[in-house]
Amino acid sequence: MTESEIHERFVDTYMHILKYVGDFVSVPTRPYKITFEAYTVMRMIATSEEPLTLVKIAKEQRVSRSAIARQINVLLDLKYIEQTTNTHDRRIKYLSLTPAGHKVEQEITTASEERFHQWV
Repeated sequence: MTESEIHERFVDTYMHILKYVGDFVSVPTRPYKITFEAYTVMRMIATSEEPLTLVKIAKEQRVSRSAIARQINVLLDLKYIEQTTNTHDRRIKYLSLTPAGHKVEQEITTASEERFHQWV
């Protein structure tokens, strides 16, 4: 198979599978006005055994701090998460879900799991 043929198959795969998967996983988050990426931030906060910061989330997801900050700002505006300042170092802000955030995270998780099982 030539490089050109491999490239054509890659484009075909993207257009028919990968692009569809991105749209598919985003459906459960739409009613809550967040992206699937913002949901993954909420899920990390919900399942973490230690307090999370923007920096920890960015490292874990292997993205820039500014990319995570955009997601966090949306979640803060929607009152799904809140920040608590470290009493010893005011630069450190811990993230936690609000009661509304817990409810939304659970609802999206349930809808996402149901959608995944339909797909499989």
